[in-house]
Amino acid sequence: RDNNNAERIFKTMPERNAHSYCTMIRGMVKHGVSAKAYDMYIDLLNERHKADVHTFNALITAVPYLKEKFVERWELAKVFLNHMVEQQVQPNLLTFNALLKTLRRCGGIGRSMALQVFKEMEALGIEPSLATYDHLLSIFYRAVSPTDLGSSGIISEVLDDIEKRSFTPQDPGDANFFANAMQVCCDLKDIKLAYQLNKVMEKGDNWKFLAVDRLNGYWSKFFSLLCMMEQIDVVLKWYKEMSPSLFYPTPKNIMDLLQALDAANHLEEIPSVWEDMKQLGFNRRQELLEELLSLMSREQHPEEIQLAFAKCAEDIKAAHEQTGREQIPLEWTGSALGSVVLLFSRAGRTQDAWNLMEHFQQINRIPTDEVMDEFLNCAKRTSSPDEAIKLVKLAASLGLPSVQRLKSRTQEEFELSEKQKQMLESVKSDDDSSDSDSD
Repeated sequence: RDNNNAERIFKTMPERNAHSYCTMIRGMVKHGVSAKAYDMYIDLLNERHKADVHTFNALITAVPYLKEKFVERWELAKVFLNHMVEQQVQPNLLTFNALLKTLRRCGGIGRSMALQVFKEMEALGIEPSLATYDHLLSIFYRAVSPTDLGSSGIISEVLDDIEKRSFTPQDPGDANFFANAMQVCCDLKDIKLAYQLNKVMEKGDNWKFLAVDRLNGYWSKFFSLLCMMEQIDVVLKWYKEMSPSLFYPTPKNIMDLLQALDAANHLEEIPSVWEDMKQLGFNRRQELLEELLSLMSREQHPEEIQLAFAKCAEDIKAAHEQTGREQIPLEWTGSALGSVVLLFSRAGRTQDAWNLMEHFQQINRIPTDEVMDEFLNCAKRTSSPDEAIKLVKLAASLGLPSVQRLKSRTQEEFELSEKQKQMLESVKSDDDSSDSDSD
């Protein structure tokens, strides 16, 4: 803020020394008034004072807010570095980290100068911190579009370098390294690098650098990469070890896991994943429910698996019918409703399947031929001709072209009483009415 307490006190000081100027400059940078900080630095020079290393570090981080063009930013950063030499101020680790942080916002210039800055740092005998490496990764990977990522050369060198060192906390940015590095591994789709990174993270006390608020993000990214790149038995081993002791899977992680199970043809694991979804509170996530139901209902499975799938379907049906005041019932989609009918039908749960078949009219949706055929198969297996006739009536009331086919199947595949035959005969399809019209 203009003319705040600190500024008012500063202006009333009879003598302003280097320390008071430096304190004001650092405070201004910290609170985002970089232009005023720069003006005050000019005043400090005009008063023939010298800045300290902490003030130069703050000014270097403020460079992107002082200049628009990349080349101007780099030129201004060099001005501050030259002033440090003139004022005999020794740079420290945070000076180089501030410089690399600024180079993150200097486009191609940042990529051309970053390694030179890193080498200069080593030449001065200054050990890098994890934030140093985080800035390097950002310059070479995060600041470019995914299509321009290029090779994994830089991150490979960074991880090799880190493996040889041990670290102590020196920069608040140290806590960002592991989560950001894992994101780079994901962007590169490089599982080998991710394993190497994870090994580095688990070495000594390095795990302490994984900030609590970034912990779940790190493991979540790692797990998504495992789902994409690894064999399913390896994925499941990691999943059982990681969840929930190391991280709480995100909805995306569960989606990735479901797709990995599908790719590996291991859908029998779905009921176990569904139990985890309920524990995680994901049992009302529409996109996950649709994926889960789609995978379970896509094809026929052995009886034991079908019964387990029907149990999952029963839970999902319950989520759509909750009457508790605390939660609004989920709205059925045509695809979800059809999938649950299929799962009940394949498990021989005729009545449960029929209860939901009736629901299609209520939500103004049309059941697919597959759903109706599977229901008819179920009615046949459980010797339920009444349900078969109800299905034909439902198809007729919805004006579906499959009425005649369903009617014929019912006549041929079921033992019907005279009364049931009459009921079936009384069901008229659109074809029947068009035939009578033409007569």
